[in-house]
Amino acid sequence: MQEVIEMDEKKMEKKRKYKYYLISFWLLPELDEKLDDLLHHYVREYLKQLLNEDEKELLFIPRSEINKFFNRYITKRIYVDKSLHDKWKTLPIGIKKRFYYLLNKKLLEVFKNEAQTHSTKY
Repeated sequence: MQEVIEMDEKKMEKKRKYKYYLISFWLLPELDEKLDDLLHHYVREYLKQLLNEDEKELLFIPRSEINKFFNRYITKRIYVDKSLHDKWKTLPIGIKKRFYYLLNKKLLEVFKNEAQTHSTKY
């Protein structure tokens, strides 16, 4: 019996030593189309910025606005580093939804601005 417990502990230690860390993330379908391979990069950068800011600002986002914004979404898995993964896993779902909302809004703004600058160049 002791051997079984020791083997299970060894398996658990191996599982914890991931090389890559993933988090699930809600994304609007149009952003998924535009971002494609750059999704991991953008989400990592903006998520780091948001996690370092004060969480009290997140509480002022009404739930109705979040629900309206995410009337249709897809779930993507994003590669992040260990520290970001650990911070993300400790957040409650209510806070995570607000991060989903803020990140998607930020990405939409970035691509609207990019589209405007590209259209004025040509």
